[in-house]
Amino acid sequence: MKYYAAPFGIGRGKLNGTVFAVWRGIPIAKKFTIPLDKGTILKYQQMKDGIITPDKFSFPQFNQRRAVMNVLMKTGRDHMDDWIHPVWTPEAKDRRLSMSGLNLMTKSNITALLASLDKTTEFYSPEENQIPVETLPTNTIDLTKMQVATGELEGTGAFTCTYATGTGILAFTWDATIFGNGKDTDTAHAIIIAKPIFNSIGRNGAWQPAMQMWTMDIYHHPADATRVDGDGTGEIPIGLDPTLLTAFIFFSQVTFSKTNHSDSKFAVVTAP
Repeated sequence: MKYYAAPFGIGRGKLNGTVFAVWRGIPIAKKFTIPLDKGTILKYQQMKDGIITPDKFSFPQFNQRRAVMNVLMKTGRDHMDDWIHPVWTPEAKDRRLSMSGLNLMTKSNITALLASLDKTTEFYSPEENQIPVETLPTNTIDLTKMQVATGELEGTGAFTCTYATGTGILAFTWDATIFGNGKDTDTAHAIIIAKPIFNSIGRNGAWQPAMQMWTMDIYHHPADATRVDGDGTGEIPIGLDPTLLTAFIFFSQVTFSKTNHSDSKFAVVTAP
């Protein structure tokens, strides 16, 4: 605690549970309080068990942390070398932002993903490893709202992707028309994201992110695909469910490890 004019001048700091500060030029004193964290897994379990009343638990806090922030951060950390550092770290530096590429990716996606689900109610998706006691309406994040890359380079106006379960082959097509600063030689890149979001949810769930991701340069025989090709292929593990896959395409000039990327375009994956 510091006094700027003894004995009853302007105070700054904390003393015996009281905080002294200046608010809009007015010296104030208020009781020190620790913000209540109502969105932990423990409180979720206690609420489900009836130990605490629903008003002591916060679905908005829980969903923002678990269903969005933790999922984005884990995915980013798992793909630092093949996604974050090549795409988002140069973007953060180019914008002269005092944040990491991982933080920029998270900040760029958290608002849209959080808005894609009802954050005030329980997260539930049939793809997760849970048998609910009651039938719950689907309430999950919409992965098509993600931006896996962003930049000033021109993207594409249309994009489709199919996945063959037996071979793992992905077939991509896109609109190669150029309206702005795109070039025929721009390299085409793809990212595939697979649900489920979590390995288990609900009262007894671990709530650990399970979302898988694959990054790749799209192949167009006999070399990597460029914008002018308009189509190409890729490959991921066999045996996946196409309905649980979301594909993204974006372009870069020179190589994947350089700046000057386009915004990503999504496609809901289908069977051939």
